[in-house]
Amino acid sequence: MNMLMPLGDPAPPISEEQQEALGKVAETISDKATDAFSKLLGTEVTAKVPQLEVLPLSEAVDRLGSPAEQVTVAWLPVVGQIEASVLLVFDPEGEKELYSILEVEPNTEIARSALQEIANIIGTQYVFGIAESCGMTFEPEPPEVAEGMLGAVLSTVLAMSSVMTNYAVLVDTQLKVAKANCTVRFLFIPSDMSVEALINNLGKE
Repeated sequence: MNMLMPLGDPAPPISEEQQEALGKVAETISDKATDAFSKLLGTEVTAKVPQLEVLPLSEAVDRLGSPAEQVTVAWLPVVGQIEASVLLVFDPEGEKELYSILEVEPNTEIARSALQEIANIIGTQYVFGIAESCGMTFEPEPPEVAEGMLGAVLSTVLAMSSVMTNYAVLVDTQLKVAKANCTVRFLFIPSDMSVEALINNLGKE
């Protein structure tokens, strides 16, 4: 899948202190997102504390899965002190479980609207958490949702983004909704002009 992006330099070096700060950021934003998600669904949602990593964009995209994997992707532009894009990738089985809990039929306009609302809640909590940790101000705009093979969907979504970058912040979140697992992969893609400010300020709220 590297052919989707230009190969960039390795991600900026992260110090041990910064990596520890990233871990705390991941735990905090995961707790907030899980709480908001649980209230929306009206059922218990738990989360395995995710790892937050700063990676070359090509590597982060590879981590999302096989290019041929069927997925649903929500895309949220981010505006404010930094320019960025956010991608939320839902695994198919977890997505079906969400529709079951919400009592909506898959592949309908209602299901699409429901997933947009879920993406909005999770994405907003993660973006605000990162912004708060940086002591900066930026926020996501309403999400768009696309379905299909991962490689094709990502190519389309990233082509629509005005952000040009070689780096990304990857958060791999494993949620447990009721008795079912639901993996949501969160990809925060700052512009090249925003990368240094973002990394230098992460965990310094």
